[in-house]
Amino acid sequence: MFFTLTFAEPFDQERLLDSFERLIWSRESLRVRFVEAGRGYQWIPFSDADVRRCLTYQRRQFEQPVARETLFREYLPTNMALPLRVARLDEQRLVLVVNHVFGNGLTTLYWLEEWLRLYSGETQPSESSEDASPKGFLSSVIEAISGLMWLSCYLIQFVSRAGRRAGQETVDLSRGIRPAPHQKGYAVKTYSMSEQETEAAIKRSRSLGLSVTEAICAAMAEALLESQPDKSRVCISVPTDLGAFIPKFSRERPGNYTGSLILQIFRERETKAQVRSGFQWVRRRVNYWLPRLLGTFAGSERKLRASFAQKAALPIPDRAPFENFSCAVSGVGVIRERLIRKYLHSISAHTRTQTIFVCAMTINGRMTLEVSVPRDLFDAEEAFRVTDAAAALLSGKAIGASAAANRTTAQA
Repeated sequence: MFFTLTFAEPFDQERLLDSFERLIWSRESLRVRFVEAGRGYQWIPFSDADVRRCLTYQRRQFEQPVARETLFREYLPTNMALPLRVARLDEQRLVLVVNHVFGNGLTTLYWLEEWLRLYSGETQPSESSEDASPKGFLSSVIEAISGLMWLSCYLIQFVSRAGRRAGQETVDLSRGIRPAPHQKGYAVKTYSMSEQETEAAIKRSRSLGLSVTEAICAAMAEALLESQPDKSRVCISVPTDLGAFIPKFSRERPGNYTGSLILQIFRERETKAQVRSGFQWVRRRVNYWLPRLLGTFAGSERKLRASFAQKAALPIPDRAPFENFSCAVSGVGVIRERLIRKYLHSISAHTRTQTIFVCAMTINGRMTLEVSVPRDLFDAEEAFRVTDAAAALLSGKAIGASAAANRTTAQA
């Protein structure tokens, strides 16, 4: 994951880097790597010598600013670097790079707040535990039965609505290209909204009876259907944080605790009603029970990984009806961490996936939408025309409007 951080004022380069290094040394969970062990995987510590090597290399890099597009092309395999690393773009902008195996967007915000706490000179650590608490055996059994019942209803409804031609009827801007080892990298585009535009988008969402994330999904669905008039279905993956469902969960625990809500939206039905209905399954915890069920049937972490790898090698239409995503929409939401809001003027983020990935977040009343597109699978210009249209729809403009697109801050 790549988080672009724009500070409100020029930062103290030495103090910022020193505070980052102190953060790494203060938490063992930031000095770990993900390795195969038995039938699965586990986190084990880097040696102190390896940690010093990584930090020394990063310090040398930090002395020279790097172009954002150059950084976005970089790839380091898991365990070749610490799970968090940082690069300097200029005197006010940084990119925080986070191994997605290590955590998700909310985990990143937690560690960013901790880093800025050290930078600011504060000494009191943040509280990392979530609200989830251990449940008794009986309540756990009842919850599992209820969850699996709702999951069964969801799966039956999903499959029956998808029909037998879901692969052929779903909008697919990759047009069935078979994935290959990445050679062309990713195209990245950022939409930065003003406070007035953000407020307009929020009001627009409320007028539709939708949350902002739901409104983005609806806008993407309409723009995608507009882009391929011969298709009748859109499939959207919505990553969801699972921390609140895990007893005694801590943001300091390594691991990407993320589920996914899978939406399907059809041309002949009202978009907003379908999105609203689809998000109701989150309240029934389908996004939590689906990955648990997949893990149970897989039998081991290695088998589950092999299954995902096998699917990832298929053309997108062949993954129907559940994984032939037209796009993914990640709504991080409104950033409320005190020090992040104090020090940062704006923040945007994206990750690398096999689909068109849209990440939305809001800080101090300003929203950003950042889009990443794998060039090996998609025509980036075509994908960005779709996201241009979706950004226009989000703010209530006609499809095809380009005002938001003109404020692009990066295209790699």
